[in-house]
Amino acid sequence: MPSRNVQLRNFGSDQSGAVAIIFGLCFVVLSLVLGLAVDSARISNATTRVQAALDAAALAAAKKMNVEDSTPHEIREAARTFFEGQIPTMNVNDAELSNFNATFDREEGTVITKVDVSLPTIMGAIAQGDPRLRFTPKSSSTFKSKKIEIALVLDVTGSMCSPCTKLEDLKAAAKQMVDTLYAKNPDPGAIKVSLIPYSASVNVGGSLFSEVAVTEDAVDHCVMEREGINMHTNAVPANGSLFETTGNTPIRPGYSCPDSEIVPLTDLSDASDRNTFKSAIDNLTTGGWTAGHLGLAWGWYSISPEWSSIWSGDSIPRPYKEEVIKAVILMTDGEFNTSYWDNGINLVDAQRTDPLIVDSSGYQALQLCGKIKDRAVEEHGPDVFTISFQAPPEADALMQECAGASNAFTADNRDTLIQSFTDIAERLTNLSLTQ
Repeated sequence: MPSRNVQLRNFGSDQSGAVAIIFGLCFVVLSLVLGLAVDSARISNATTRVQAALDAAALAAAKKMNVEDSTPHEIREAARTFFEGQIPTMNVNDAELSNFNATFDREEGTVITKVDVSLPTIMGAIAQGDPRLRFTPKSSSTFKSKKIEIALVLDVTGSMCSPCTKLEDLKAAAKQMVDTLYAKNPDPGAIKVSLIPYSASVNVGGSLFSEVAVTEDAVDHCVMEREGINMHTNAVPANGSLFETTGNTPIRPGYSCPDSEIVPLTDLSDASDRNTFKSAIDNLTTGGWTAGHLGLAWGWYSISPEWSSIWSGDSIPRPYKEEVIKAVILMTDGEFNTSYWDNGINLVDAQRTDPLIVDSSGYQALQLCGKIKDRAVEEHGPDVFTISFQAPPEADALMQECAGASNAFTADNRDTLIQSFTDIAERLTNLSLTQ
């Protein structure tokens, strides 16, 4: 029988079973590494998918927040409904989502969404600790949908019926623009448009005529330009800055008063108002010469906050500010050839269409263009777009000078006219979305 010392020496040198021990230790380490890798991948996947849903929910709430008169409850529910709608597509079935919450700041245009996530983990089970990992991802979205106010100033002079298919082309293009604007943002108060038909004058309608005209003794409800220092401004009508009429001025041979009255700013989100607006376009008729400066001026007035006391209800223009986009779209098919006040009534034919001649319609239009664009730079005022439709080169040049090359469009046929209006609509609505 071996001695005790020999037995101890043999035990110290015996290596049988060592592999099993080493394997056992390695298995534990490998299990931990594998569990950590699997947990990391699952956590990353869950975080990415939940984060994307939170981002989308925040954006949905931000859009609802920019709807006029939306309530705090409606904003939060917009976020919750959108988030819950995303859950079936997240593919995170083993995760528990709870305590969804959305907070917002209307003034800053920000929305924060967050949700508690509980995810089972392998590491938790191995370590015999908490088997679930808990975390709270969040998303912040800044989204201010700018409001849009557009004056649609349309030439309805006699040349638009030479042939009359030109007028029908214009109607189709204008109505397509309305549909495009509405489709881009159908929310209440998002987009408002006025309609300003013009020929040798502008028909302001009976109710407005008494507020803006120098006299009630007139043969119609049309007005011409005003005299004095406010001739090329958007000052609100008052004593000394009222508009002249056929009751106290000579009438040129080409004078006409459009049958169609101007239509103040109209909210396109209301189906009835939108259809009424499109019907007004459908009912346009033609006649008379071209006082383009008058159409341009009244387009400006229709979206000017200075005129808030003249317009009423939803037609009252918003103040000039960064959150409001204003634009005047001036369309013509010919040269501006009719003006009245100061020396306009005395111009001979060769002068009437020359924009270098003071008091001509073209000259006055350029003065107005400059004033409008100055306001755009200084106070977030209106921008000017022009569309010349089958117009002579002289008219194209005036439109280019008025709006600037990037905002001046030319159209030779129905398709390009529709495209011009549509392009302007899309540019304005794209500018209205800031995120």
